[in-house]
Amino acid sequence: MASSTYFPPLHACLSGASPVLPWTTARDLLSNVDSAASDTAIETFPKDASTRSVLSRPLQPFPAPSPASKAAYDDKTAQIHVTQSPNGQYDLQQLKDDATWLSREVGIDEQSALRCAIVEWQARPAGLVLGRLEAEDDGPARKRVRFNDGVSNGQVNGQDEATERRRSKLLRTCVEEISAIRACSAVLAGLATDTSSPWAQSWLGHYAKSISEEMGRSSTSAGACIQTLRSLTDVGQWPSAIKTRPLLEAIYSDHMLQDSISVLRILLSTVYASETPVRSADVISWYKLMGDSAFFAEMTPLSPASQIYIPTIQCLSSISSVALLNLTRTVNDMASRTEAEASGVAYPELTRTDCFYANEQCMKEVNGVLLSATEANIQLASPAIYAWSLITQSISECVTTQRFITDEAANDSPTARRSSSRGQRPMLAMERILDVLQDHTLGEQQSEPAHYFAAAAVDSMHVHQVIERMSAVISDSMSAPADTPVAVAGRIVLFDVLQVSLPLIQYGEEVLGAAFSLLGPDVPGKHLPQASGPLAKYAFDTPAFRTYLLEQALARYPYELSPVLRLSAALASLSTAPSGGESIVMQYLDNMDSMTVLSSSQFRDYQIVNEDEGQNQVQLMTDWSLFTAGPGTSLKSNAGASTALVTTHGADTHEATLLQSGSLGTVLNPDSRPFVFRWEHHHSGFAHLGALLSTLLPNAERLVAKPASPLDNLTAAEIVELITALLKAASTRDDAEHILGRFGDVLSANSDIVGVIAELTDTELVAFHHRSAGEGSLELLVSCISFFTILTTFSPERVWSWLARSALLGIDSGISGLVAVMSAAEVPTGRFRFLSACTKLYTDLVNDAITGLVRRRPVKRMDIASGRRRWDSPMEPPEETPERTISAVLTSFTTLACDILRSVTEWDFTIAEERIEIVTALLTTATTLMKAAHGAGLVDSVAGVGAGMASVLVPAAEAHATSAFSLTPIMTALQQGLALSDSSLANSRRKAITTQTDAALSYLTTTLRTRKHCGRPTGAVAGEILIAMPILAALFAVSPSFKAPVAEVLTEALTTSPSSDLNTSTTDEVPSVLSQLSAPSTKQFLSLLSHLDSPVKDSATECATWKFFASVLQAGNQHFFAMYLLTGTLPREKLRTLNGATSPVAKGTTVLAHALEQLAGIRDLPPDRAIALLTFIARAQEAWIFATTEVRKGDFVQNALAWLEELRPAARGGHSVNEALTAKEYIMASLISEILAVNLHASLEVGDKSLLTLMIPKLGFLASHAARVDGYNVSLHRNLARNLPERMGVDITDFRRTAVSPADIGDLHVYDVELADRVLGHLGGWAGERGFQKEMQKANLNLSLVDAETRLLRSWRTLASELADCVQAEPTLLPVMIVAAKQALEANLDATLETPYAAEMLQTRAELAFVLVERLTTAKASEPEMKTLLPVAWSLVKSSPANYDVATQPEDLTYYTTLLQTLYLALRPHIYISPPTGERAQPLLATQTGSIALDIAAHTIAPAFRALCANLHSSTSLASPSDFALVTSLLRGILAMPGASSLHAQLAQTFTSANLARGALSLFSWSHSFSRQIGDDNIYGELAIQFLVTLTSTSPLAESIADDGALVALSSASLSDAFRRHSGIGPFDQQPRLFAVWAEGFLPICLHFLSALGPRIAPQISAFLNSFPEQLERASTALSPRSPSPRDPHAGQVTLGLVKEARSLLLISSSLRAAADIGAAEGVDGSEVESLAYKEDIVRGDLEGLCRGERSLEDRVVAGNLSEESVARTKQGRGLVEEAARVAKGALDVA
Repeated sequence: MASSTYFPPLHACLSGASPVLPWTTARDLLSNVDSAASDTAIETFPKDASTRSVLSRPLQPFPAPSPASKAAYDDKTAQIHVTQSPNGQYDLQQLKDDATWLSREVGIDEQSALRCAIVEWQARPAGLVLGRLEAEDDGPARKRVRFNDGVSNGQVNGQDEATERRRSKLLRTCVEEISAIRACSAVLAGLATDTSSPWAQSWLGHYAKSISEEMGRSSTSAGACIQTLRSLTDVGQWPSAIKTRPLLEAIYSDHMLQDSISVLRILLSTVYASETPVRSADVISWYKLMGDSAFFAEMTPLSPASQIYIPTIQCLSSISSVALLNLTRTVNDMASRTEAEASGVAYPELTRTDCFYANEQCMKEVNGVLLSATEANIQLASPAIYAWSLITQSISECVTTQRFITDEAANDSPTARRSSSRGQRPMLAMERILDVLQDHTLGEQQSEPAHYFAAAAVDSMHVHQVIERMSAVISDSMSAPADTPVAVAGRIVLFDVLQVSLPLIQYGEEVLGAAFSLLGPDVPGKHLPQASGPLAKYAFDTPAFRTYLLEQALARYPYELSPVLRLSAALASLSTAPSGGESIVMQYLDNMDSMTVLSSSQFRDYQIVNEDEGQNQVQLMTDWSLFTAGPGTSLKSNAGASTALVTTHGADTHEATLLQSGSLGTVLNPDSRPFVFRWEHHHSGFAHLGALLSTLLPNAERLVAKPASPLDNLTAAEIVELITALLKAASTRDDAEHILGRFGDVLSANSDIVGVIAELTDTELVAFHHRSAGEGSLELLVSCISFFTILTTFSPERVWSWLARSALLGIDSGISGLVAVMSAAEVPTGRFRFLSACTKLYTDLVNDAITGLVRRRPVKRMDIASGRRRWDSPMEPPEETPERTISAVLTSFTTLACDILRSVTEWDFTIAEERIEIVTALLTTATTLMKAAHGAGLVDSVAGVGAGMASVLVPAAEAHATSAFSLTPIMTALQQGLALSDSSLANSRRKAITTQTDAALSYLTTTLRTRKHCGRPTGAVAGEILIAMPILAALFAVSPSFKAPVAEVLTEALTTSPSSDLNTSTTDEVPSVLSQLSAPSTKQFLSLLSHLDSPVKDSATECATWKFFASVLQAGNQHFFAMYLLTGTLPREKLRTLNGATSPVAKGTTVLAHALEQLAGIRDLPPDRAIALLTFIARAQEAWIFATTEVRKGDFVQNALAWLEELRPAARGGHSVNEALTAKEYIMASLISEILAVNLHASLEVGDKSLLTLMIPKLGFLASHAARVDGYNVSLHRNLARNLPERMGVDITDFRRTAVSPADIGDLHVYDVELADRVLGHLGGWAGERGFQKEMQKANLNLSLVDAETRLLRSWRTLASELADCVQAEPTLLPVMIVAAKQALEANLDATLETPYAAEMLQTRAELAFVLVERLTTAKASEPEMKTLLPVAWSLVKSSPANYDVATQPEDLTYYTTLLQTLYLALRPHIYISPPTGERAQPLLATQTGSIALDIAAHTIAPAFRALCANLHSSTSLASPSDFALVTSLLRGILAMPGASSLHAQLAQTFTSANLARGALSLFSWSHSFSRQIGDDNIYGELAIQFLVTLTSTSPLAESIADDGALVALSSASLSDAFRRHSGIGPFDQQPRLFAVWAEGFLPICLHFLSALGPRIAPQISAFLNSFPEQLERASTALSPRSPSPRDPHAGQVTLGLVKEARSLLLISSSLRAAADIGAAEGVDGSEVESLAYKEDIVRGDLEGLCRGERSLEDRVVAGNLSEESVARTKQGRGLVEEAARVAKGALDVA
């Protein structure tokens, strides 16, 4: 019996890997046929062989125990297959003991008992959340092994008491499972009889047929059903374990009643679908049961609450009694059999001896039972009695026929005549049966049993009324789609009784009532269109129905109008052809050939004709007008051409209102006056009905002519209902307008039938407002509103324009007729038919407003011809309804809907289904409206609302957002959802409550999203939702279908950040989820959450739950919850353990550990599940750093890296499925990268390099492909953006999703295809393989890929940055990082700017490349590939669209400066990697590198410096100091390359022609003015002098700059005057940058000039420096040891800058002396070289003092600027001292 899905291996069940699916859950899934038929994921469980076996024998689903079953049980529970939980999370021995006990007590096999035990064990957390078990029942077996509950409530006091409670629950579970199995089989048996429903051809339909066939082949026969039903209703056969437990006995009684219903449904479905008669033995058995139970007429349940099942049982029993007789087939078979027997022909199919009507004993038993029921006047037996009378009548007729045929044959045969004369003729079969039926107890009617039974059924038991009640009961109790086939079958069985009896009974109210109830059962609060269509077709195909009901009703038209209207409305869906055609009702009502009318007592304008025939035929002598002139206008003889909706015909119009002279007719009541005439008169019944309806108007143009009664409201309502039914059946707008046109044929030129109904509606609304409404007014209003609802489908503009001026909403008057009607007629009575109808109208209006967003836009489209369409109504203007009208109507209606929603909980509803229906519709419509208004399109950044296509919907949507949010009606709806925990709930009620709950949850989710999207505070709303956490927790437990929507609501509530809300106070903080639950409820809720989608394996539910867990970890105040998810314990339990207490249960697997366990098999995980799990892990690491340790413990990291290594890049132009899969895989890769980045950082923090070592070989895909975002299909999106506005008149951005309506990766991801389908579906070119719908789906798939690539890039940047920090410690990482850096640069080089977020991606990759190259160059990576970075980096700089010349905002330069930084770093490998050397051992510069360097100088450095200088005069923000420094660094990098000397001449030419030196000098001269703008910071002067230093470092440039008078310009600059101040400028002055200008600018420039020009520049150098005597004087004593003083706190301190200054001055002084000495040889007058006013001896002595010992240096050396501070931090804090010593010794060597 064990299988992979029905009963998985025991270890898988107990571990949670493969939980057992309860039959109660399977029942709920199968009962929701709409979703089950389309969801192939549900197929797995039903199609399992063991499941099929159980479903095919529902009468005894679990076999009795046997040695074989015991052996199978022992094998399944053997230790080799499963062992006891080591941490006490389940008690295997207890489960086995319970299973053995259950098997013994209930008599089922051990494995089935074990399965029940596991189901009960699995359900304990949910049961405890719902309060089904007492809180103290908390034994170890309650724990699920998948996750530890984290806490324990202690041991139960009294093991025996705990065992008793547990086994009572186990008994109940077993009963529920068996009941659910029977319910599943009943549903499938019913579905098997339905071949016309949408799901009939789905897997579910085929499966139902196969199960039904298997049930027929197994023991599920009619006789077995009967026997089971007898045992269910016999208390003596109940298990003793049940009878000894009083509380359980009542529950068991309820389930036995439910099982009785299921068995009866199976029986009815089996008999109904059977093509062979039921066996005589089964008929006898059934009727014996009915006789013993009196047709269950006196069935009394154990509890009053169970009374609800009794009517259904009684009804099904009564119907089954008729079905077993198979009335139609029996009557036909008997006639054929009689004819065959009498003629002596033996046909096998006609001579079956097992037919119940051929079995004397069977007929005797049935006759006796029904005779007793007749005498006892058991009304439930009346349908069977009535059917029996018809069978008896048929038998009597057969006997008469047989005797006649036999006598005829005897007269023709002499032998037969002699035998007959001797009285020897044998009795025929039917004669013997009739003899049995003529029971002596009938007395005088013994010879006429048929008359006896018929009279009793009709006169005494009122069988037609019973049929009415039964039709209502079965339709009410089985109104769910899964139950509809059974209800239809039952009503067809009852209809057979009616139609067979029609030739024998008189047409009358009772017969019509029964027919109406069967054709269209009136069940309050229920709409049963699926249940009415099949029966209408069956009825119309029945000749008796047409002859004795329909034709009779038509013959009385319009004298008796109601029967015609009701029958026609019931038949409105039928057409003349199976595949469509003219409506049958249209066919006969539009071509009426007679009229039956009442005349006055004085009427004499007729003459008798054909008097000799005695047919009461007469001829009309004058025209007979059926109407008189009304108050509106005089009645015209010819109504003329109507302008209602179509062109009309004058003849039809005339004949509909006037009986012409000469018409022939018949007097139907010749014996009494006034006469009722039936005139032969061809006319349109529709036109007559339209004229009749118009007579109700206050200013009607015509009134009903006397003596006919005026039209009453109830009949008017039926006319409107007929019109509505015909419109519902119309397939096209042309058909609908033809129907409306025919009804308006006789109306005047300025009116049509729509206008008549609109005026009628307003009249009745005003009457209710004035409290003057009459009888039937409410019914008429309901019918009219239903009419406008269906009219919205075909002519919505008429509805919008009517509502704009109607009293329903009271837009103009301010008085709402809707409110008036509800207040006056519905709230007091508790019936809300009018509100329900208005709610449907509101829903359809919202849908039409959405679908008309494009249709109504005044935009000319290429494929749509302008002007009037051929189907436009003459009464309807060619233009569409203005948007302002739609907006006003929708806003007004929505405001009323909000008020109703807030008030609905305060009203008493007589029928609960009405409340559910209204609330569901209002919530669903509100959700739809908010999604349509805010879920797609552009958003106004100021208003925060949609500003595009859906702007017409925004005011109405705002009515929801701005109205006072009340959670009361929502919570009421959610509380009703808890009723689903009652397994005995009827399918129809279950479906209605499920739909309402889903609508409420969806409304909450959408409301939160909308408020966040519109920038409104959401903290208070989210807080209200979380306060209702007990209800949400219970919903999570009550049904698997609620888990996903509850998780979505909680996710949205937790992702609401109060601090981000505008104008939100701190009191708006979202409360803790767990703080709203009691401690026991918290424990059970957490345990329940931990089970994810169990036992139903639903990927969407699991993903939604993981997203909820991730939101908990991200929320700021869900610490307890987060701790449980990560550690498996709540903080209070952790504290208890720390205080010395021990937990009674060992810790189990945490949610975090389970996620990691699942991800260990990442290769086999569906991408959606993997993404949800990875997201949770990533958030877990953010919330709890120790989670990284858990992540590294298992196999997840290793397997994830292996998966990453095997990942392949996206295939360009691939199939859409591959594109979607690749996108999901990229998202997985991005999440893995995030997780690895955090783990790598954490592991390196503790010195663990194992993860790094593991990662390096697996980074190939990321390094090579992660930086590329190249999946964007430019042509696809470009064509879509261009063609959609041209062809459809709407922009593609109008369908771009917002946060209100998010969608996962796939073909719905970015653009809302569903919304587009609604608004564009009516246009050609939208659907089809080459339509815009497919293109939009392709665009979504492509954008999914692009988004995934973008996410991967961002994550890879984070991971690569962490990896880059390790390149120095891990050389093997260098090749990977080089590839990654190059790929990032090349990706930017190949990037498409049309890609979404292209600028962001360019910047991200540029930053990634910068970080990687910086780390690589810092590590002195010497791989040859390092030099390949320069060409790519330079290409990027050249292709950059932004530079310093064109930038207008600082943001424009962000990307360009990053590229320049990367370019500088790309130069560095060419500096530190040794180049090849020539013959003279001189480094050679590669030709390509030299060319690039020259290009950089000419096209980047020179233009950039000029542009920066120019920008500086306009805005310092466009010429930041870092930009100048960057340009200078680029130049220094070029000059620093080995072999760059070969470029000096070309560089000098380039820079000279660009006048860079002059620009630098100009910048220096102006720097003092710029310093005032930035707070007296002389940084621009320092930057200018540094650039000059770099320029003069090359001899050709130094010579050129010196000859241009650079020293004079520097000396005369305003900034240089600072050096002439008293005591000069030192490193400790207030402006330290000035010292840098001197020491690192002026002095190096002088040295460069001396080096380049030699002695001839010496006089200028000496004169230049001597022009700063104060500065030279300060420098002479700067190194002298002095004691600090208050005036000079830095006295005696030495900086590295001072030492370098000394070295430079000593070198210059020495050079000047040498120039004076050798000047003559160089053509220089030595006397012109002044001695430097610098005290070399003092400085030399000070330097010697510094170099005398390290101690003296350490005591005096301090950092003078930031760069010196960084040097000081090197070499364990000795870097600055050692560097100062080195420079000082170098200075002494110079000296």
